[in-house]
Amino acid sequence: MHGNAFVMGINLGGQKMRTKLILLSFLIFIFFTGCGKKSQEEYNPPRDNNGTLPQDTVRNFIQLVIKKDFDNARKLWYGESSRISKLSDGSVHDATIPFEEFCSYYKNITNISKLKISEPYEGKSGFSMVYIEWLENEQRKAHTFGLKIINGEWKMERGSYW
Repeated sequence: MHGNAFVMGINLGGQKMRTKLILLSFLIFIFFTGCGKKSQEEYNPPRDNNGTLPQDTVRNFIQLVIKKDFDNARKLWYGESSRISKLSDGSVHDATIPFEEFCSYYKNITNISKLKISEPYEGKSGFSMVYIEWLENEQRKAHTFGLKIINGEWKMERGSYW
């Protein structure tokens, strides 16, 4: 009888220890994943006047490029090209490329459902950043877009792209 009580005591102690370890592991997991989610959830960009979010604009851009509707795709961009610069002698250096040539980078995206589009995250200078990723000839390609609301609509900054 005494032997059975002793074995029973070890089992109870082992169960208590296991329960404590499980609880401790759970609390550590909640702490780290909870902190990560909190920092991601803090950034919720507003919808524009059309009810569009930044990732919707990026998706629309890629869909228009797939359809080769470059006129409407161009309307999703704003700003001047930083590829145009004045030289010290007063002349202008224009290194811009045609918009269609810029869009050729995305020419092998043929199925929008295979494109990975991130949730927007906060960038510098008030930009909402959206990251896209796709496979092309079994190589991973990626691009990040910076967007701002311009005249009530999410637009991508032209910058040095084209």
